Formats: sequence, structure tokens, C-alpha cells
Amino acid sequence: GNSPQGLAVSPDGRRVHVTNLRVVNGLLEGYLVVVDVASRTQVTTIDFGARKPYGVVSSPDGTRLYVVTSTDAGNLRGVTVLDTASYAVIAEVPLSTTAFGTTITLSPDGRFAYLARQPNSSQTPGIVDVLDTTSNMIVATTTVPNNPRSVAVSPSGATVYVAIASNSGSLQRLDPITHAS
Repeated sequence: GNSPQGLAVSPDGRRVHVTNLRVVNGLLEGYLVVVDVASRTQVTTIDFGARKPYGVVSSPDGTRLYVVTSTDAGNLRGVTVLDTASYAVIAEVPLSTTAFGTTITLSPDGRFAYLARQPNSSQTPGIVDVLDTTSNMIVATTTVPNNPRSVAVSPSGATVYVAIASNSGSLQRLDPITHAS
């Protein structure tokens, strides 16, 4: 694509999903490209229009894609949930506050998705939103130190880690049960 932003490989390794941005009639628009790995061909393209897609992650069973979308200002609008059989939109999950961020990761069992975000003011704490993938609803928003960049979950699912960008850098831990830091 013109400007790749995020990448997710299906659990079976057969497809790669790439979020992209392009300029159309002077406006920045987004789309998702689905590539067949074996043939190295494009299977389909999903247009996101003004909802610019950034981070993308595949569910452990490969049936869903979770795509972080943003506005022109870079503020996260929400998470688009796609069915990978048809690439139809299953849900649009809005986010409660305006904040910057582009990453999304899933717990090993696929039950929760975690999004690290920074509100517009650099003086305010960062946040991690927790999306319940069963209900497609945000079930927790946890405050973390300013400038969270990414989230990772331990292979056992016992700990959620948040990378914090700062002069010295830091790592914040979240409890995967309570979602508290």
C-alpha cells in the first residue's frame, strides 16, 4: 500500500492484513489490504475512508480482526471488529476520550484487547482501554503514567505490560483480572 501502518498475520499463517493510508482528492483515507501468503497476491481491500486504520490484530482463532481507527488529528475514534470470513464489520467500538495511540494487542485467550493511549495534553496521565471481545465493549479504562506507547501480554496471560516513553523509559504492569495498575 501507499503508507502501511499496521500488520497482522492470521494464526494459520495463510493471510497477512496490512492497514494503509493514501491521499484521495487531497484527503487522507484508510484501507486494509488482505494478502494471500502462498500466492503473494492481494485477496481483497476493505475501504475505511475517513476512519484511518492503524493498529491491527487477529483473534487467536483467526475469525476476527480488531482494527484501531483514528481521525485526521490522530485521535483514536474506536476499534472496528471485522469477520475474517467475509471482512464484514461486526462492531464499531467507540472510545470514551480523545487520545493519541495506534497499538492494540490481545490476551493469549483472545478475551481482552488492550489499547495504549495518550490524551491530548502531555500533562495528563496516559490510559489503557480494555475491550471485552465477547461483548465488544470497553470494560475498563486504567490510568498509567504519561505517554504509554504499547501493550504486551505475557504468554500465560498472567501479566499485562505497558511501555511508557519518558526520559528514562519505564514499564507499567497491569493485573489482567482487575485491569488495575
